[in-house]
Amino acid sequence: MARGEVDEIVDGPQDAAVRVGDLWYRAAWVFDSRRGPPGAATVRLVQRFTGWTVESTQLRLDPSVATLFDFRTTQESGVGFVYMLPFSGERVLVEHVFIGPPDASPPAPEELLAKYLRTYLGLVESTVTRRRRRVDIDRR
Repeated sequence: MARGEVDEIVDGPQDAAVRVGDLWYRAAWVFDSRRGPPGAATVRLVQRFTGWTVESTQLRLDPSVATLFDFRTTQESGVGFVYMLPFSGERVLVEHVFIGPPDASPPAPEELLAKYLRTYLGLVESTVTRRRRRVDIDRR
């Protein structure tokens, strides 16, 4: 693994090259995730996470199978998805993630999670044993 700061990235017709100090690295693809200074083209987004740890004898989950990026939820005023990480057949972390502009009105996450559990897991009775909420704001 190379350590250092990327000084330059050159995109060519067959590959891309990355310069770190005096060394060049080549690859078929290079993903540049460096942040530049804010400008006219800068898009500011906020990520909101709301999660529940849920227990129910109605659940029959395979703890080795996670659900990632389930977009069967509202997409109004931003992008939303749900993921589920089962701890056991009867206990799961289900979390809604909403990404949108800072002034967007996100969906009500508690109602959204309850509806998701009813609609897609068929849960009528369950116990929420833990709640978590987080908002990440790009403060550049």
